Amino acid sequence: MGKLSIPSKAEMTAPFQSKEAFLDFLKAPEGDDGHAPVGDSRWSNKDLAPTPVKDRTWTWYNLPLYWFSSQFSIVGWNTGSSLVTVGLVRQIMNQILEMMWVHPKNIHYIFTIKGFTMPVAAFALFGCAMSMGAGLGDMDIASKAGELSSSVTPLGWSIMSGINTIFGGLSPMLVNQPDLARYCKKPRDAGLLQGLCVFFPTVLVFFLGLASTTSIQIKWGTAYWNVWDLLDVILDHHFSAGARTGIFFIALVFFFGVFVTNIGANSLPFGADMTGLIPKFLTIRRGQILCAILGVVVQPWQLMANASAFLSFLGSYNIFMAPLCAIIIVDYFVIRKGNLHVRSCFSGSKSGLYWYWSGVNIVGVVAWLLGTTMGIPGLIGQYQPEIISLAAKNMYRLGYILTFTTAATVYYVLRMFIKPRIFPTGREDTPLQWEWLANEGREGFYEDEKEGNELFAPPTPPAMEAEEIQMSGKAYGLKG
Repeated sequence: MGKLSIPSKAEMTAPFQSKEAFLDFLKAPEGDDGHAPVGDSRWSNKDLAPTPVKDRTWTWYNLPLYWFSSQFSIVGWNTGSSLVTVGLVRQIMNQILEMMWVHPKNIHYIFTIKGFTMPVAAFALFGCAMSMGAGLGDMDIASKAGELSSSVTPLGWSIMSGINTIFGGLSPMLVNQPDLARYCKKPRDAGLLQGLCVFFPTVLVFFLGLASTTSIQIKWGTAYWNVWDLLDVILDHHFSAGARTGIFFIALVFFFGVFVTNIGANSLPFGADMTGLIPKFLTIRRGQILCAILGVVVQPWQLMANASAFLSFLGSYNIFMAPLCAIIIVDYFVIRKGNLHVRSCFSGSKSGLYWYWSGVNIVGVVAWLLGTTMGIPGLIGQYQPEIISLAAKNMYRLGYILTFTTAATVYYVLRMFIKPRIFPTGREDTPLQWEWLANEGREGFYEDEKEGNELFAPPTPPAMEAEEIQMSGKAYGLKG
């Protein structure tokens, strides 16, 4: 990590001397000095280009700890506990929120810290709720709101609605996972272990939130579905020095967890997406700063007003994210068999491999629209239930499964008739084997495309290491 330096007065005023100087100041850096940009520089910058080896700092345990710690979040806890207030007293999975500034190659340390501290805080709060509440003995007792909801909605559809809500919190993370996986040292560091660290911690934290809320509800008569209300009510009934100390440390860890989760769940994905949209001027850091500004403007705290609004918000994510996730999976795993030509990703030529129709993948757009359409009527019914039929509401409860399956099927069928080009012009004889372009050190490039590319440049030793090597050479009389 480079040292921070305070700019001089001349450096601070230079961008404002002329219009050209200001526009030049706004331009994003294209890449490291001495290395050719990948493809057309108009479509690339330092953050958007393939990750150099020196920046691949995430190891085998960083991504699993990222997913593990992300499930132990306020939103993960609140999603499980909020299901109590709408009639579903059970368990399952989730998460999401927002933050900025830190470049992704340097943030794996804080996820490691969070991965060890958040579970301790969550279990501590669970223990408080069990000891101060009614415990696990009467878990099937529901609130009045829950009884009313259960009498209107059959249990099976309530379970489907809960699963839909859970995937609503998880689906943005699934789509944005490559924004972090690109910084792994080896492909297997982004392997199946992270999948296990998504599912099992999610089930666990949902159970902790659900059980804690139910225990307190039975004892004190109200379902405190969010963490801060639960902490408040514990202090209302037990204002001892020990309780205040315990609640302080639990709240402090949850506070830390919110900011760390928001880096990976919102700030970084937004920054990466905006970098791809406007690569000439935006980098990941600049995109994260923009995310922080817009995050205040849209007033996200309104979504946390009550349990029903919170669940409706999470459920609506599926309608838009599940079809996108389905298209990405089918296109990569089934149609292209894992073969992506990196240089073509940065080409603005009309004959480019990924140019499609004026830069738009029409087949993907059609599949996404048809997948999304399956859930739109039910989404409307969340806000105006009197104008939507029961069938449409049930389709919405199937949300993720229905929209995902529809988009995947439509995209696959259309691609059987409108076949895409897999390899660049002149290289059509490349074997269509699983990840052929990624294997044997190709990393998405053909052999004649590697020269001058920083992705394949040997790593430069840090300044201190280089100095030690030089001193060692002098000490032993070495030359060169």
